[in-house]
Amino acid sequence: MVEHFIKRYAAESGKLITGISDPVRFQLDNYNWPGNVRELENLIHRCVLTATGPVITKLPVARGPMVIANEKDQTIAENERAHIIKVLEKCNWKVSGKKGAASILDIKVSTLNARLKKLGISRPKM
Repeated sequence: MVEHFIKRYAAESGKLITGISDPVRFQLDNYNWPGNVRELENLIHRCVLTATGPVITKLPVARGPMVIANEKDQTIAENERAHIIKVLEKCNWKVSGKKGAASILDIKVSTLNARLKKLGISRPKM
């Protein structure tokens, strides 16, 4: 289905998209898919529209990160919290700027700040 939707939306948008990268395929294959096929179709449509090359290399983050099925089921908030903390640690808790967490997460700084507050994430005291 992924290839079908890529061909369809690439043709509509006039882009030459040839496929998806292995990491993106892994994410799609391991996503829990709580919605129906329209969820996949809409996601691929957004991927095609935001793609900058012939291969889709990342998934757009519109409603938060995709929750990948794993051994320990987590809520979306738990998964999002863990992911944000991991990214913040990677960039030494820098939120804004070119190498800040907001840039890495591909979201606005104000959105990240709102999520930090909502999820109760604060920089650990040293």
